[in-house]
Amino acid sequence: MKEWIQKSNRKITVITFVIGIFSFLFQITLIWTLRPYTPDGVHFQKWSSERMMQTVALEDLSASPLETLWNIHIQPPGFDAIRAVLVHIWPATNPQVSVVHVDILLYGFWSLLSGVMGSLIFLWMYELTELKVAVVTAIAMILHPAVIYFATYLDTSFLSAFLITLMYYFLWRVSRNKTSSFRMSSLIVLLLLFTRSLFQLPFIIVFAVSLYLVGMNRRSVMAYLMITVAVFGLYLFKQNQKFGLFSTSSFTGLNLSRAAGISEALPNYWVYLEGKPDARTDSDLPQVLTRVRKISGTPNFNHIDYLELNLEFIDLFINYIQTTPISTLAGNYLENLGLYLQPSSRHNPHVIVDRLPWRSAYDNVFSWPVLVILLALAALYGLKEAVDARQIMRYVGLALPGMYIFAVSVLAEKGENMRIKFFIEPVLIVLIFSQLYRFWQRHRPVPKAPV
Repeated sequence: MKEWIQKSNRKITVITFVIGIFSFLFQITLIWTLRPYTPDGVHFQKWSSERMMQTVALEDLSASPLETLWNIHIQPPGFDAIRAVLVHIWPATNPQVSVVHVDILLYGFWSLLSGVMGSLIFLWMYELTELKVAVVTAIAMILHPAVIYFATYLDTSFLSAFLITLMYYFLWRVSRNKTSSFRMSSLIVLLLLFTRSLFQLPFIIVFAVSLYLVGMNRRSVMAYLMITVAVFGLYLFKQNQKFGLFSTSSFTGLNLSRAAGISEALPNYWVYLEGKPDARTDSDLPQVLTRVRKISGTPNFNHIDYLELNLEFIDLFINYIQTTPISTLAGNYLENLGLYLQPSSRHNPHVIVDRLPWRSAYDNVFSWPVLVILLALAALYGLKEAVDARQIMRYVGLALPGMYIFAVSVLAEKGENMRIKFFIEPVLIVLIFSQLYRFWQRHRPVPKAPV
């Protein structure tokens, strides 16, 4: 028996490794094969990482990385920290060439993460179902057009999806009494907090409640809270001392205003620095706070003046919420929900994804109304199969982080909501496939015994 278990474990280890390598090589092959179809030989959509609103100038990350990362207010510093490392791994004297080098390395890094994600999905599904189903689910995830899209999209979307998948796998293991590591829970949540503005201080509490509901003991939950609040609290203290913020600047200003339906928010935000000098000679502030434009010509949204503008947007948002009829507000947020339920891979034109023959099939499944129906059926079937109140509590604990992400995606974004839906799509694949398997196992025909 012991020998059989060892052979079985070796087999699963090999398959896990093969799936990870396949996922990585599949992504790299697509990049290499379709690169000639790109407008500039590098980018598969019209944005480099330098053109993204949430990034700071690569010149500043190259010249003074620590000072630059210390003075970011528009977004958490995680993504720019990665860019700062990459620009020093493959340096160039020409700033334009530096951008190309960093973006190529990002493609490689995201492809590597896609390999790890493929392996993670396989292992998770193997624990939930059986070998064949786990392999099919992992391949289905690898072929997902949105996975291919965002593994070649130069912001934190793919990293966010990977970390959320890792978070959910960890939370599921806690629910099955397979782990109770407060260190791992703290690390995952801190990585999310320092990667994306969507995760703010309240998420620490939401995840603590989830950990408790799924079965983590109180002592471990309290240890998790102490670590995450201490570390993120120090970061917020620094932000408040430097910028007067307890959040990232654009999240509370621009994002909430746009989501509520204040249509002039984004155009005003984009042209706010028009006419300003390229440098402020009267200031000893770091260049990341005074630079007007980045190499790409995109405004530097981390400019110090945007702090004042975002405060104005907060006041505008509060006034708009208080004076606008509820029916109008509801209509705005329903519009956000409609955008959220669109196919993630349709976010913008993409050289690779636009050529995938299986794209339409995936888009139909991962959008309204099919996705909503599948999730509703999966949830109802799970509740129907629950044996007691304790199991229902575990289900609620598992659902809470996803509900938080969904709520913020609708209430604090307008325009790119379908992109944020991708963050939880790998987890949704696991949920849907595992519930279909459970249903099939319970209701499949039982072969008759021979007479």
